Amino acid sequence: MSPTLTDPEAWAQANFAGADLGDKRRETRLIRLATQIAVDSSASLPKATGNWDDLRAAYRLLDSSAVNFRAIAEPHWRSIRETSPEMALILDDTTEIDFGCTRQIQGVGPVGTGTGQGFLLHSGLMVSHKDEVVYGLAGQILFHRKPVPKGESRTQRRKRDRESEVWGKLIELIGSPLQNTRWVHVMDRGSDDFEVYCRAQRQGVDWVGRVKSLHRRVQGADGLERPLQEELESVPQAGCFTLKLRSRPGLPARTAKLTVTFVRATMLVPRQPADSLKGLDPQPIAQYVVCVREVDPPASVKEPIEWVLYTSLEVACLEDALRIISYYEKRWLIEEWHKALKSGCSAADHQLKASHRLEALTGLLSVVAVRLLQLKGIARSEPERPAIEAAPPKYVAVLRAFRRTTEALPWGTYQFFRELAKLGGFLGRKGDGEPGWQTIWRGWMKLQAMVQGAELDLRLE
Repeated sequence: MSPTLTDPEAWAQANFAGADLGDKRRETRLIRLATQIAVDSSASLPKATGNWDDLRAAYRLLDSSAVNFRAIAEPHWRSIRETSPEMALILDDTTEIDFGCTRQIQGVGPVGTGTGQGFLLHSGLMVSHKDEVVYGLAGQILFHRKPVPKGESRTQRRKRDRESEVWGKLIELIGSPLQNTRWVHVMDRGSDDFEVYCRAQRQGVDWVGRVKSLHRRVQGADGLERPLQEELESVPQAGCFTLKLRSRPGLPARTAKLTVTFVRATMLVPRQPADSLKGLDPQPIAQYVVCVREVDPPASVKEPIEWVLYTSLEVACLEDALRIISYYEKRWLIEEWHKALKSGCSAADHQLKASHRLEALTGLLSVVAVRLLQLKGIARSEPERPAIEAAPPKYVAVLRAFRRTTEALPWGTYQFFRELAKLGGFLGRKGDGEPGWQTIWRGWMKLQAMVQGAELDLRLE
């Protein structure tokens, strides 16, 4: 299931056709709006639509009670689930869409420290377990944060809806994989809740989830109960490896030396389960725990790497443990998708004044952000694939003409996307590394305009 670039209209048709919006005309309008936004994902609605008639039609579409976040995005989710490969990872995570504190917007809730306003988006991004290929979104849940009542007791907290429940709800929304297909949900510390793993088990999906607390009591192979920390300390180190870390704000790229430990342990049913868990008839869950710790970190590193991961997948040797770790390492891809949604699609910058409008638009932009992220993955995963199989031939021809290449050999995807990135501002010097999705996307938008100009020129002849 290799992602392929198509022209904006074909892409919009493939991702939004079949949306249940209560009227076929709304579906047609959605596809037109998606086509317009795909041309320039960061543009405002007035700029993207281009004229008053189309802008007014877009506003009417977003105003309809039948047009909401899920109705818009679901055709894409369904397509991704139905065409998933034999094995895929689903990267689950939450991000905030914060519209700031000064705008007057109806229906939004608190975000951040409580000073912002907006909503939260919990998404499952399906990616390859082997490389950086992004397939698409398998499902999402948009929700509003509820203020925590003052003086709430622990018993009262267990009875009301908890924000952490969204991890299990997304797993159930995405559902069970098709026959002969395996899905692995890869989750961060927010998912460390017995109920989440219980719901995953009921759906027949696997998981790799980061541990939040090492104080949780587990049952070891000897049948005795002890804190997870003690269980990990009771087994020998399985091996070590090195990991190249990308640069982050304030931190340069570096190579870390890591040790690996793994053990089989049974997670026990909480002594005081929440009401939502009681209805699931919970039983102890046997799984593996993989621990990764950095040794001899540089003095400048304040927080050395320490990942403790629960997994339903078997870990019988160091190779198995390293595979589990590699799955967790891919979580940066959903962070990149969040960046594409917020920066590449300007999700929080649209000036609509009602939450339901903004939510519906976010459903559309979520799918556009996938397209942005896929640009980078195609070139890396299939560098020798003919460029005309990954992008429309006319786009390849126009870019070759613009770059004034005289070579007779056809371009591969790697060369095409590198030249595309140069069109978007990438310099391509020896020390520049590989282009990111942002420069590739800027180049793609310029190339789209060039292709449209070439087509117009031909019609005028």
